[in-house]
Amino acid sequence: MILTVIIENSKIFIGGADQDTGRIIFEDSISSDLRKTTAEYTIIIKQLLELHGMGQQGFDGGIISSCVPPLTDVIRRVLTNMIHREILEVAPGLKTGVNIRTDDPSELGADLLTAAAAGIRHYGAPLILINFGTTTTISVIDEHKAFRGCMITPGVRMSFDGLANNTAFLPDVAAHRPTRLIGSNTADSMQSGVIIGMAAMVDGMIDRIWEETEQDAEIVASGEYAGLVVPYCRHMIMTDEHLLMKGLIAIYNRNSRTQH
Repeated sequence: MILTVIIENSKIFIGGADQDTGRIIFEDSISSDLRKTTAEYTIIIKQLLELHGMGQQGFDGGIISSCVPPLTDVIRRVLTNMIHREILEVAPGLKTGVNIRTDDPSELGADLLTAAAAGIRHYGAPLILINFGTTTTISVIDEHKAFRGCMITPGVRMSFDGLANNTAFLPDVAAHRPTRLIGSNTADSMQSGVIIGMAAMVDGMIDRIWEETEQDAEIVASGEYAGLVVPYCRHMIMTDEHLLMKGLIAIYNRNSRTQH
């Protein structure tokens, strides 16, 4: 079994998958916190594995995709000490199966690269990949399975936090599905503005991508807030909540010295 870890700005997603079949056995998350020590993360991750009935010795290896460099080494040490196996990291030099056609391939985030590896493997090309996380990213894979570039905007939670923290009277509200487009109170107006506004932005960006590339492409969404936003989009968008985990499995199998 492979231990997969996706480190994002607000959460760390931890999962286990069968290396041979790619079957996802479990996936859960904990909060990202730069203040936590290696020992604290060890306790938390050990308890999470126990919660899912996973023993520390049940893993053949692990792989990390991280967008938070200060946490990468911490989590790597935790995993190495726990499972005593090879821990890979999605980074330049690792075989991913993705041809990166950007100005500086080394700038491409591990999350975007991991999603692209999964998207190409499971959905083919051309492809538009949307991740609704801390930020909202829209990635473009061309018909030759090459990563051409992406768009990055503030995400759902970041938008709500920006409204609450940078205005005098707007409250901090939780993200929920809007009950109506035209809000009749402050909370409803914020829900509509952020959630439906995000959907409208995504629809518009898809149209512009199609115009610029002169080809239709399948659209796949992932991320914590995909379930909130996608229902309000007018384009046909598939959701895949395990997309990044599938990407880590594919990349691990390309690079592990213990391939089955």
